[in-house]
Amino acid sequence: MLSTQLQAALEREQAACAREALVLQMLQTAQQQVQRLLAMSQKGAPAPRPSPDALDHAPPAFDPTRYVLGKLCPRGHAYHGTGKSLLRLPQYKCRQCDAEKARERRQAQQHGRQASPHPDSA
Repeated sequence: MLSTQLQAALEREQAACAREALVLQMLQTAQQQVQRLLAMSQKGAPAPRPSPDALDHAPPAFDPTRYVLGKLCPRGHAYHGTGKSLLRLPQYKCRQCDAEKARERRQAQQHGRQASPHPDSA
């Protein structure tokens, strides 16, 4: 019984030592990165910037009081690669579909006006 307790205590101690070693390694890595950045800033070199790919992980924010992400619309408008459409509340309509339909209506009206001249111009 005593040996199992001692063995359990020894295992806990070894696990604690392993955690401490990992934390120490992480701190040393962070310290090296800080020292490199400080050296670069003292030399006048610009600080490294994150790549554009690193910034593209999250889609842009939207106003949750006006829009929600929902099921993909029939025209397949995915909001920044999320696989979901940005829907306008309260009707839950895709805002890109609404914009396309309005554009199509305007074009149809313009083509209709061009086809039939105004009676005043005759």
